[in-house]
Amino acid sequence: MNRALQHTLRDERGASIVIALVFFLICAIVGSVVVTAASVNAKAVQTHKDLQQDEYSMASAADLIAQQLGGEDKTRSAPCVTVSISYGPDEKPSVDVSKVYSEVGKSFWTKERAATILACREQGIPYTIGDSSSDRLVVHPPFESKAMDPAYGKVTVDADLNVTVELSLDEELSASSPYNMTVSVQCTPTYDAAGRLTAFSYGKNTVVKKASGGQS
Repeated sequence: MNRALQHTLRDERGASIVIALVFFLICAIVGSVVVTAASVNAKAVQTHKDLQQDEYSMASAADLIAQQLGGEDKTRSAPCVTVSISYGPDEKPSVDVSKVYSEVGKSFWTKERAATILACREQGIPYTIGDSSSDRLVVHPPFESKAMDPAYGKVTVDADLNVTVELSLDEELSASSPYNMTVSVQCTPTYDAAGRLTAFSYGKNTVVKKASGGQS
């Protein structure tokens, strides 16, 4: 009986099953770690791609605004935006926007809006459009690319007729939205001998920079 007990204690026929189970458990743990790491990496790559796309969308919108409001019309070798002013016998100014050539310029520098801006200038106060989402400037990506989001803007024309466009990917223009940018366009005025403003234009004097609330 003592020999039978020793034989039973030395029987290793079930050991292979235990080893197989331990090996399977180790493989399962390693596989789970690999899958989790791959999933995290894929998500990180997608997030990075989305952030790059957002940054490109904002940079494209800022460049477009800078060119359309402050660039040069290459076909005419003239500023994209020039507003002329004439005065009648009653000294009342008359606005001519026929030399506004860019599409964005035409949508902003209408005859009525230019007259309103000049009236604000006379009072020494800025003119602003885009304070609310109802009249926000919307800059669509080139060629209506579905992969790019539109940018939203607030336009301010100060008493010296300099233009500032605040751009954001957030329709509410949140200061915490990443990649907020500001486009500043300097006005070049022209006066007659009597000191009256007869024209103002926007050439290449533009500055594009990240807003202080945006992330780099």
